[in-house]
Amino acid sequence: MMDTMKWFLDVLRREGYMTIQEKDIALEAVLLEKEEIGMDVYPEEVEEALPDPLLFETFYYEEGENDYLGVITMNEAGTRKYIARIFKNGDVLHTWILEGGQKQ
Repeated sequence: MMDTMKWFLDVLRREGYMTIQEKDIALEAVLLEKEEIGMDVYPEEVEEALPDPLLFETFYYEEGENDYLGVITMNEAGTRKYIARIFKNGDVLHTWILEGGQKQ
């Protein structure tokens, strides 16, 4: 989970939050069935590639009027990543379709 935390911190630092630390981030990881997740979180082209169940990691950071949510999904063992997304104030800021998705 440390590599995914580093990824989220790197994205926020590129957004200008240079002093952010791991202790500033709320983190949750949970194993979910696909039907438990609102598929509006994912681009349609990734939906079929997602494992079932999947490991769903979320990262949250809030500063002033801005809030950031990072979402990473992977297989149950955590060895194959599928998609990573960053939301800023509810809008998609960045999307990465990773090794398990249909495109890079």
